[in-house]
Amino acid sequence: MPTQVAPVTAQPTQETALEVLRKASLALEAKNYQEASTYFKIPVGMSPKKVARLLSKMVEKREVSSTGVEKLAKNPKWGKLEEVFGSKRAQGWASRNQVPLTDCYGLGMEPAEVGLYWDGARFLIIRLDDVGKL
Repeated sequence: MPTQVAPVTAQPTQETALEVLRKASLALEAKNYQEASTYFKIPVGMSPKKVARLLSKMVEKREVSSTGVEKLAKNPKWGKLEEVFGSKRAQGWASRNQVPLTDCYGLGMEPAEVGLYWDGARFLIIRLDDVGKL
């Protein structure tokens, strides 16, 4: 009788978070806003047109870049969102995105701020600020 192997499930690790950030950055730089939107926690009911308009400004405003992501990946502060950015800021970001704070993680390196929500299977970006300025 063959042995049953449990499926490998994704875990909320720093490497998993960085992979999502890398993919989102590449999609944004390629102006593929439909793909990029799959990496973000998008508010319910927001039109695809508005999502694309908001995402299109992220590279222009230097909120993200592939170079910045790789600099961040070298030595980020990583952990639960509250540990990385403090309770008040973390609570605000989680509340604004309507996600439980207990499922939120952060990556930071002055001045860059990345907030992520773990939905049980994958990370969704809830804050992306100044990564392109690294």
